[in-house]
Amino acid sequence: MQEPRNLPRLFDEVRDAGPDPDLPMIIVSAMGTDAFADELVPPEACESAAESGRAKHRLYTDIAAALPQAEVRRVDDAGHSGIAWLRPDAVIQAIRDAFPR
Repeated sequence: MQEPRNLPRLFDEVRDAGPDPDLPMIIVSAMGTDAFADELVPPEACESAAESGRAKHRLYTDIAAALPQAEVRRVDDAGHSGIAWLRPDAVIQAIRDAFPR
């Protein structure tokens, strides 16, 4: 819940970092729902949450299109908070594919 408070500082760091390095990047786009998030979102906001997810995926796709070694891997059966526990295979495979031996 406190994570958004650091966003202004994070945005400053990103702006000050300079050009993006030419490195492999795999964006694992967790498009499923999170039980934790579901508890926080009132039922009347579910449609806006779905649109927010679609916007998030479009953002990731745009980022990947702007970088020469980037790709997006959509994961529909796990959400942001639980992807490491629900789909460790997707996370591990992305790491292995980004940095092959």
